[in-house]
Order: sequence, then C-alpha cells, then structure tokens
Amino acid sequence: MLKKVFITLLAVIFVGSMSLMPTLSFGDAKAQCACGKDCKCEHCATGKGECHCKAGEKGCSCGKGCACEHCKTGKGECKCHAGMHGKGCACGKDCKCEHCMTGKGECHCKAGEKGCSCGKGCGCEHCKTGKGECKCHAGAAMKTKPTADADYAKTMKSKDGGFKATYASDPEAIPVNKMISWKLRVETVDGQAVKDAEITVNGDMPEHGHGLPTQPKVTKNFGDGTYLVEGIKFSMPGWWIMTFSIKAGGKTDTVTFNLKLT
Repeated sequence: MLKKVFITLLAVIFVGSMSLMPTLSFGDAKAQCACGKDCKCEHCATGKGECHCKAGEKGCSCGKGCACEHCKTGKGECKCHAGMHGKGCACGKDCKCEHCMTGKGECHCKAGEKGCSCGKGCGCEHCKTGKGECKCHAGAAMKTKPTADADYAKTMKSKDGGFKATYASDPEAIPVNKMISWKLRVETVDGQAVKDAEITVNGDMPEHGHGLPTQPKVTKNFGDGTYLVEGIKFSMPGWWIMTFSIKAGGKTDTVTFNLKLT
C-alpha cells in the first residue's frame, strides 16, 4: 500500500513539474527583453533564443503600422526611423517608395504627398514607382495648357537657355497606343552639336494626372549631337508634355515639348 502511494506521489510531482516548465521558460524569457507586449520576434513569441529587439511596441521605435521585415517578423535588426505615419520614415501616408511599401532598405524620400515635393498628379518615375530620386519641380498638376502655336514647336530652347533641341518622330504623324521612336538633336544656343550628353526622358499628361505607360530611353548616340530615343508610347489623345533632362559640359538643363495628339 505504501509503495503505491509513493509511486502515485512521484507521478504527480513529475506531471506538475512538466506543466510548469513552459510557463517558467517563457516567463523568464519575457523578463529578459524590453520589448513591448505585442512584439512578434521569435523570442517573444516562443520563448526560444535570445532577444535582440529594442524596446518599443513591436521591439523597435517604429510607428504602429510599420511594415519593415523586423516589425512584421521579428527577424533582423530594425533600421527604420520613427515615422509620422507609422511607416518608419517621414514620408506622407500615401508614399509609394519601395521602403514604405515593403519596409526594405532605407527611406531616401523627402516628406510629401508621395515622398517628394511634387504635386498630386506628378507622372515622373519616382512618383509612379517610388524608385530613384525625384528630380521634378513641384506641381505637375499646376501646369497651364499652352495656347500659342509656338509652344508646340518641334525646336525648343532649354529652361535655363543652355541648350536647344529638335525632335523628329518616327512615324512623323504621332499615333496613339503605338510604340514609336524619336531622334533628338541637341545643340548649344549658338548651334554647336552637343555630342556627349546624358539624357533622361519623362512624359506627362497634366490634365489627366498620369505619365506614359512606358519608360523611354536613349538607346543610341550617333556622335553628331543626335540621339535615338526608343520606347515612346502615348496611351490616349490630348495634351502631352515630353521633358528631356540634358547633362553635358558641366551643365544640366531641361527641354520641354508640348504635343497635341488626336
């Protein structure tokens, strides 16, 4: 009889100790970190391993809705900055840069509606995709539609007067919803060919708040001041603006062409 009581007592002690182990382990683990109660790192969720998080709602100093990998999974270190809108940076709540959409990498945007100082309808690559830096001027939606025929000329001077450029379209009658190419002739104001320019292209439809459906690029330098621009596609009729950023001879300037497509 005494033997049975002794065996039963041992069993009770063993079962009780087993049930207490996870609680003690998890409680001790919790006490070893300074994470907030909602921290989702592996340590805080399972009690395993060491806690490498910093104090904060989710183990870092990010805002409540931060979408970086650390705040979503608890893995790695948190490299975000505390954010106005909880995305680990100082961008506006609608910013579409890679950092604000995925939480990866660092945020290089400036504060603004879309992470820059552009207007709501800006169609530059940065404002459409969040990639690269924004080099546009504020207020794409503030542009006024030109009425003079001279504003639609195929030869235009650059904004600061450093260059002049002429475009020739292939085909000459610009179609809608078809891929075309342009040849861009770049000269100095006194007519000298600019042979070594770095050129980037941006298309915009200010009245509709969107840009081109493609990203045109200079694909060939003919060596005489003429450059082949491929990948141009206008998605609808109306007023379009084509802006060429030209960098050459230590100068950077922009040339803008207005188009009326039917």
